[in-house]
Amino acid sequence: MNGAARTPRQRQAGFTLIELLVATTLLALLMTVLFGGLRTGTRVWEANDERSDHVARVQMAHQFVRARLESQYTLRAQNRAGEQPATAFDGTSTSVLFAGLLPDHFDLGGFVSIRVGLFEDENGQHLAVEWHSYDPDSAPPDTVPETQRVRLIERVDSIELAYFPGADGETSAAWQEDWRDAAALPSLVRVRVVFPDGDRRYWPDLVVRLPANASPRDSRQPDRPSADDDEVAENEDDND
Repeated sequence: MNGAARTPRQRQAGFTLIELLVATTLLALLMTVLFGGLRTGTRVWEANDERSDHVARVQMAHQFVRARLESQYTLRAQNRAGEQPATAFDGTSTSVLFAGLLPDHFDLGGFVSIRVGLFEDENGQHLAVEWHSYDPDSAPPDTVPETQRVRLIERVDSIELAYFPGADGETSAAWQEDWRDAAALPSLVRVRVVFPDGDRRYWPDLVVRLPANASPRDSRQPDRPSADDDEVAENEDDND
């Protein structure tokens, strides 16, 4: 009969409303925990990715500055008084200017004057490199176009450069804050980059040994043959 009482087996089939509410609540809690863990993992991944990018940029800047300082040339230039000869090297506590060559991808030919140091704009202070045409007969320009400047590291607190003299006995054997209007290069250059408080980036002190001191020469003058070259030429003439 349709109106007959249901058996215990029939009464146990399906879920009660309370059971559905409990299951739905547990599922919602589980999904909340899962999505919370996913968001946390994503943030950690992004932070690690950003930190890796910062480390890579610092390493590349470190290598770039070292390579440029090690490959500079001892060329002559006017000093601040407009006199010659002096090396095309002008170092202060926040920047250093020297003559050299930039990598091939800059698509520049010949010597250029390269300045590495602290530059400031509306976005803060940065470690940057700028360049302009090398001219031994004129002082370097005060400013260059933005297209001739590249930021190496953004948002730095300060930059400290120091210069160690060679073994010429004319200057004290101690680190100096500037190297200007000198007839020879320093033997060492130290570059320190300080980041703002709370910034986890790290710049290891960079100490670069410069090429052996030599008398400044004019890049427009070809290198003169040495005495050994003359002797080789004379021997070849005798053999002929």
